[in-house]
Amino acid sequence: MARYLKALPVVLLLAPLAQSLACDVAVLKGDATADGSVILVGLYEWQPTPGEPYPIMHVDRKQYEPGATVKLSFRTIPQVRQTWAYNYVHSRFRTKGKAKDFDLAVPSAAHAINEWGVAIASTSIYKGKVDGDQPDGVDFFDINRLVPERCKTAEAGAELISEMIEKYGYPSRAKDNDHGQVWVVADPHGAWVVECGGGRHWVARKIREDFYICSNAPTITNAFDRGSEVVRYALDKGWIDKPEEFDWSRHFAAGAYQWKKRLAAVRNYLTAPDRFGRITPDTIKKMLRADEVGGVASIRITQVAIIAHLREDVPQTLRAKAWIATRTPHANNLFLPTYAASKVGLPSELAAPGCEYWFAKRANLSDKARAAFENWADARAADLEKRVKQDLGEGRRRNAQQRIQDYHQRIVARALDVYRSKE
Repeated sequence: MARYLKALPVVLLLAPLAQSLACDVAVLKGDATADGSVILVGLYEWQPTPGEPYPIMHVDRKQYEPGATVKLSFRTIPQVRQTWAYNYVHSRFRTKGKAKDFDLAVPSAAHAINEWGVAIASTSIYKGKVDGDQPDGVDFFDINRLVPERCKTAEAGAELISEMIEKYGYPSRAKDNDHGQVWVVADPHGAWVVECGGGRHWVARKIREDFYICSNAPTITNAFDRGSEVVRYALDKGWIDKPEEFDWSRHFAAGAYQWKKRLAAVRNYLTAPDRFGRITPDTIKKMLRADEVGGVASIRITQVAIIAHLREDVPQTLRAKAWIATRTPHANNLFLPTYAASKVGLPSELAAPGCEYWFAKRANLSDKARAAFENWADARAADLEKRVKQDLGEGRRRNAQQRIQDYHQRIVARALDVYRSKE
């Protein structure tokens, strides 16, 4: 990883695309953030389709009997005994090249965050000329759902991704079968990146630098903590003569897109002396709306943005907090603060098949109306967290959960009023 990235601790994720790729992934943590937390930001762009909703869904904790299975995009695998509560943005589910609207039997996750504060996002890359594509493998939508369902830490998420790829393989989505994937998994303590070059080829490393960013290109070269037999594979193929010549990004992810202008705009904005070390979720919101960043290719067509604030100094019930905007934030769409704790739920207006909230949006929302809503929502959130901590301290867990549900209802109702107003 380039040395200039070591100055920052933030997680920024600009998520996966289809055949017209344009996504980024990044991380901010430690000294980069105002409170030392990890911030995960994801932008998702999936071949924009007019009128296509992106529901925000909540899945509660569940227990399963031995022998239970789980249906994925292209196959069915064994289910675990216990899954965790999580929120996810449901994207269009595609199978065999045909689009299906809202196949909710298979959660198609663009971004996700679970009750333990484990968040995940991913970005597509071009793979190199490797063998072993698995048409019935585990897709990135599946992994974006399995990790929050099953993992309590980012490291466990990285292990699960590698396990799924090794066991089932990764299915390419493009006509010429040439795509791999990069996943970043973060929790309140740090983050991991896992890169897949198609088939069963993968490498992973813990993100140690303060600032990590990726844009449809591999970030791992020859330094990784875990991986499949990629070095042996490269030797057997005759790509290298000795192990020290190995370079993952050259041999397994050749020809990847690199959106340099967007990467530079994001990096320059976040590393500015008056921002670095003071970064908060509000900093990220402002960045996504700033002309010097928002005007860069693709950010204006972002379909979903998530800002996950991963904190270790709060109770678990409050740990999984994320601001979500469906549709480009540069067009002044609202960020909704949400929590993913067990039994907190989300308003039906956000979920499929109705998506009343999504359809109420408009692109000409004024700066004044947007700022008033978000200031109000953040102030209410501060009061909510104070009261939830008090409830939990006094053993009133159900009361704390009900407060969060009521908060979600209030902010969505207020957001709908803002969208329907003439401001």
